[in-house]
Amino acid sequence: MGKGWGRRRVLIAAVIAALVVVPAALVISQQRASSASTILSILDGTASVARGAAAFVSASDGDIVSTGDRVQTADRSHAMVSFFDGSTLEIEPATTVQIEEAQGAASGAIAIRIAQTLGRTWASVQKLTRVDSKFEIRTPTLTAAVRGTGFITEVLADGTSSVQTTDGTVQVTAQGQTVSVGAGQTTIAPPNGPPSAPASSPASPNLLRFGMHSPAYLAVVDPFGRACGVVLPGPTVVRQIPGCLASDPGTEPQLVDLPSAMAGTYQVVVAAIAPGGAFTATASAVDGLGNLSFNYLASGSGETGAKYTTRIDIAAASNGALTTSGFGPLTVLGQTPVKFSATTPKQLSPTDAPGAPQFSPLPVIGFAAGNNSPLPALPTTVPSVTSAPSVTTSALPTLALPTATTVVPTFVPTTVPTVLPTVAPTPTPTLSPTPTPTPQPTPTPLPPALSGGTAAQGATLPVLGTNWPVGAAITIAWPDGSQVGGADVQPDGRFATLVRVPQTAVPGQTYKITATGGGLTATADVVVAVVYTPTFTLLNTFAPRQTTAVPFTGSGWPPSRDYSLLFDGRPIAGGGVTSTTGAFQGSFVIPANTTAGPHTVTATSAGYSVNASLTTQ
Repeated sequence: MGKGWGRRRVLIAAVIAALVVVPAALVISQQRASSASTILSILDGTASVARGAAAFVSASDGDIVSTGDRVQTADRSHAMVSFFDGSTLEIEPATTVQIEEAQGAASGAIAIRIAQTLGRTWASVQKLTRVDSKFEIRTPTLTAAVRGTGFITEVLADGTSSVQTTDGTVQVTAQGQTVSVGAGQTTIAPPNGPPSAPASSPASPNLLRFGMHSPAYLAVVDPFGRACGVVLPGPTVVRQIPGCLASDPGTEPQLVDLPSAMAGTYQVVVAAIAPGGAFTATASAVDGLGNLSFNYLASGSGETGAKYTTRIDIAAASNGALTTSGFGPLTVLGQTPVKFSATTPKQLSPTDAPGAPQFSPLPVIGFAAGNNSPLPALPTTVPSVTSAPSVTTSALPTLALPTATTVVPTFVPTTVPTVLPTVAPTPTPTLSPTPTPTPQPTPTPLPPALSGGTAAQGATLPVLGTNWPVGAAITIAWPDGSQVGGADVQPDGRFATLVRVPQTAVPGQTYKITATGGGLTATADVVVAVVYTPTFTLLNTFAPRQTTAVPFTGSGWPPSRDYSLLFDGRPIAGGGVTSTTGAFQGSFVIPANTTAGPHTVTATSAGYSVNASLTTQ
């Protein structure tokens, strides 16, 4: 059976920008943890570990960490702690955490507790099915408790802490007060203060989605070596990329969503599963306004157990919109390039907590969420785009694998006849002049380059550089001269790092950052994202009945955008378009089949959503 991409069809709906793309330079190997081990993986850069009360010493990739141990990442470094139940804690640069508790009881209960004193982490927590299990992160100002979700915890130098939830719900407690932080929300706890009311998290400047139709599993590795998707053995769901979402094994199609995706080279890992045969993959992206940037469709085939890999280079425009020229060739993969702890799916017991979906519904781009979704209808020709350059596509080469049976030919000796030589006269040599070599011109070195992007106040922005002197120390400065980032140039002349946008930056403004190192300088634009804080209020003065009209109002939404309404998660009439100031008002009718009691009405627009409670009679 042939192994390779069959054909590639392209739909491009945005101008392709020529930006810097930094390929991933990390080659990582699969790690397996025993049921009682907690393993430290160094994704890039360096990390240190302190055993108990001892001082910090340099850590090695694959070190086992125990209760009481502390882990600290250096600047421009990423690490990850994999717990015995499959939960992971991705540790960002300049971050310190301590493993306060990590154990499993004979009853099956799991207890994981982490102290985070500084920096930023991304926790991907496996579903805790027992009511006596727990996963907690404690900071100087708050405690975050979950039962299976993904969330970001950030601690500033003064102890101010924030929790941002991607999916599920996080219970955040500070100063004796507890708030529930739902998907897409953030809370902040200052020193000696209670947690703020959960508010909508800053909107993502883009969303990168990968899709896979069985029979195969899909995982994506980002430029820092972090993975998201389904891997073998297991199958195991890994969510190491901050904010990512991944479908459970068996979901058709399988989806991987990467919000706020950075530019760089992404590795796509495909593992063929029974019964084998043809599979289809997509790579799609939308910008911060929900407009389609690209949608690439590719097909291939493989025998059960075979593993393949391909790469896709992603570039980002100044507004965060993504572009690419599509998938690279598909090649056979020997070892899975993902660090993870393989887990066995848990079986529910009578004392288990009630089950709930592990992941929220995913937005509809490329493949749609849900079971048995059909492939999107793609045109057979590329539509004309006035502002975009022409795009030429060609079929990728088919990868031919050797057959399992090798036939060795039988060698039969043949008698060689005797040949009598013929003596020819020796010619008189003619002297030729020695040619003068033409000197080759010295190639002009390419100028250094730096990528920009879009990020909110106080947020971090991945930036990438190329054509810099090898080994040079790069400093990145804001227009006022303050340093906002730094990096060391790799042997290929490239670097990747994070820049933090100052809190004083004005939303909607564009700032020029400057990278300096090795006697060279380059600049790039950073757009400070406008963060909306929408409100949605129901104006009823009494508990309404079925088919009763309920007035509502809203403010603080993205201007001139469509908005829609949901009643207990189901679409209802009553939506419209926000005003030029981001406000709206109207009314909706309570569905006829509504039962008496509490209900939730949701307003959604441009990636934002706000819930309002309503009790009917």
